[in-house]
Amino acid sequence: MDWYLKVMQNHYVDFKGRARRKEFWMFALIYFIMIVLAMVLDNMLGLNFEMEGVAMPYGYLYLFIAITHLMPYLSVSVRRLHDCDKSGWLLLLGVVPIVNLIGAWVILYFYCKNGTSGENQFGLDPKA
Repeated sequence: MDWYLKVMQNHYVDFKGRARRKEFWMFALIYFIMIVLAMVLDNMLGLNFEMEGVAMPYGYLYLFIAITHLMPYLSVSVRRLHDCDKSGWLLLLGVVPIVNLIGAWVILYFYCKNGTSGENQFGLDPKA
């Protein structure tokens, strides 16, 4: 939980520097749990959206959680790529329609890869 709070409080929109694997994955885990809980609560409380008479699995709580976590998730993702000595612009691979699937796998590889030891062009080693 400390890693999640560190991102939310100290690095909310900080795209500079580096983020360890542990910081990224702990933030992603807590965020995923919150999103799932928001979807469950939206369905239990009847707050889910309807589109053409079909109830969607998410609603207002899900939307609130997603919007409040958008910038921190982007910033920790960029800093995670910086730790691997890659540019944050690499995240755009997930947006391009033709290379979306391949780009997602490339980005996932860098999320899982050990960061560069020592200092790199993006700053000091966060493990040091």
